[in-house]
Amino acid sequence: MGPPGSGKTYVGHLLQERLGLTFIEGEAELLREYGSTENFIRHKAEALRRYFDRLRSIQVRSGGVVAFESTGLSDRAQLLALVAEAGCALVRVEASRESSVSRVAGREPGRNFTNEGAAEFFDYWHREVAPTYEFDAVIRNETESDDDIVEQVRSLLSAWR
Repeated sequence: MGPPGSGKTYVGHLLQERLGLTFIEGEAELLREYGSTENFIRHKAEALRRYFDRLRSIQVRSGGVVAFESTGLSDRAQLLALVAEAGCALVRVEASRESSVSRVAGREPGRNFTNEGAAEFFDYWHREVAPTYEFDAVIRNETESDDDIVEQVRSLLSAWR
């Protein structure tokens, strides 16, 4: 979990590549399915229900380990339900405000719900969203090497199994 630009997608792909985890890039998947941010918002409740049903299905097929990204905001209820029923580990992905905002500004249009307001959302996420979750680990992807990130997650997975 983390605000836009924190490196969630990067870490997810890294874990998929190095640990063989199934990684679901949530925003991209929802935009492919619903075609636009506006259409997703119109069907948000149904879209999130279907998305989390798919995560549960993949989790069962993959033997219980699926990595997926979330800001933990619009999908809070579904996320907490999944954590409760499946025993998910919540991992916070951190990057500096400057890096996060810069990454969001450099994204190609249409890949994410929005590329606007990244600085404000970064501040909001740290002030209002992050304190409402209990994280099992924190990954600081600007200061930790890829090997360190992979080892941290490998250790977390060992403790969960």
